[in-house]
Amino acid sequence: MNPLLLPPRLLFRALDDLHTLALAAGLLERVEESLNARADAILAMGDRIDERSTAILELGEQIVAMGGQVVAMGERFDANQQRAEAILELGERIVALGSRVDDVDARAAQILEQGVEVVAAARDVSAQGAALAEALPVMQRAIEMAEPLEGVVERLGRVADRLPGGARARTPAK
Repeated sequence: MNPLLLPPRLLFRALDDLHTLALAAGLLERVEESLNARADAILAMGDRIDERSTAILELGEQIVAMGGQVVAMGERFDANQQRAEAILELGERIVALGSRVDDVDARAAQILEQGVEVVAAARDVSAQGAALAEALPVMQRAIEMAEPLEGVVERLGRVADRLPGGARARTPAK
């Protein structure tokens, strides 16, 4: 068909439609760029969350290891405390017998001095154990803070699966 024979109204309508399509095509590129930028931001946020959750899990492992050390220190403290009590009892008996013999009295004084040193050492161990016990709630709080992040990571994974080109290969339901 000859374009010169077309009615002007049809020609203007066709040009107007062509103009509308050109404007829409220009907007599509901006929309695509915007969606790609948002997808990149979501993926970057997912990576940051993954890094932080890894750090939190490592911290949790350290907390568990420290907890084991605290338990071991507590057991050693109990053993040292029992030894200190036994040494003090032994020192008291030696002092009672020391009134009879001068040599035994001098030896008893030495044992009492050692007992006092053991008690001082036991107090130091007790203070260190108390400091570790005070740190335990902070460690437990860190674990409690990490647990809610697991759901966020899963939801972000589902969001990433819904993005175009970001879906994992799905396995058929069994």
